Amino acid sequence: MLLISFLVATLFTLSTSKSLSLESEWASFKKNYDKTYSNPEEELYRQTIFHKNLELIEQHNEKATQGIHTYRLGITKFSDLTHDEMKSTGLIIDQEPSSVNAMHAKATKSKGKLPKSVDWRSKGILTKVKDQGICPACWAFATVAAIEAAYAQKNGKVVKLSEQNLIDCSEGAKGCKPYSVGMAYKYAQAKGIDAAKCYPYVSRKDTTEKSCRFNETCSEVKISKYAYIKAHNEEALEAAVSKQVVSATLDAEIQDFYLYNKEVVSHAVALVGYGTENGTPYWIFKNSWGEKWGEKGYGRLLRGNNTCGIVASVSFFPML
Repeated sequence: MLLISFLVATLFTLSTSKSLSLESEWASFKKNYDKTYSNPEEELYRQTIFHKNLELIEQHNEKATQGIHTYRLGITKFSDLTHDEMKSTGLIIDQEPSSVNAMHAKATKSKGKLPKSVDWRSKGILTKVKDQGICPACWAFATVAAIEAAYAQKNGKVVKLSEQNLIDCSEGAKGCKPYSVGMAYKYAQAKGIDAAKCYPYVSRKDTTEKSCRFNETCSEVKISKYAYIKAHNEEALEAAVSKQVVSATLDAEIQDFYLYNKEVVSHAVALVGYGTENGTPYWIFKNSWGEKWGEKGYGRLLRGNNTCGIVASVSFFPML
């Protein structure tokens, strides 16, 4: 009887400890990501989903420790969403068409020997990682990130450009909806992009369609043209990234992408470099989900085998 009592007490203690740990994780999650809910029922629903995702994270990371996976997962701002909700946020964009304006140059494989590694973060030409919030405008952020970097690379000055300008004004765009990186570049060439200070981003929590407020007197950068890298050519993509930041598209439909925490793992991002770690080649990309996602807002992706469809679609880069 004493042994049974001891076992029951031990199991109760372990259960209570786990419950307290889950409550602590939930409280930290809400605080870190400024989460609020409309009523207690909604919060309980979100907390239940969070606990299920936490269990998935723990199971995955245990396999990563065993060497089964090459990357680890962690708590992100998406951790209170179901997988279907993650996909329905609009953060997955349609693939770019296989053919775009033929007037623009195609990037080809570099004739010279490429550097073994490139990281444009170390060159001081990138702005801080931004957060698109609930607005599915990764296409605008990926475009702006590449143009900001190209401008700084040429002029030695970092400027913050307006994603909101592209969201509101790009031809065919309808506000906070998935759209085309190529069309965003087309607009930047035709009109230019306002400085962020003149045309601030307001769609992080407000996704209503807004009228275009482009101010030519506040236009900070106007690209002369843009180039694209044909699909299914990872060598050409590497050659382009060795020279400048490139806007690319990933297939981010897998749930792991939304819960990605750090180390090597359809959504538009800015490719800002590449390298190799322990014999594993990888891409470095700048995301637009805030600094709490991935590696302080950046991610790494296996390079060389079209992982996550990195070269399934055309990629773009600006020319000033």
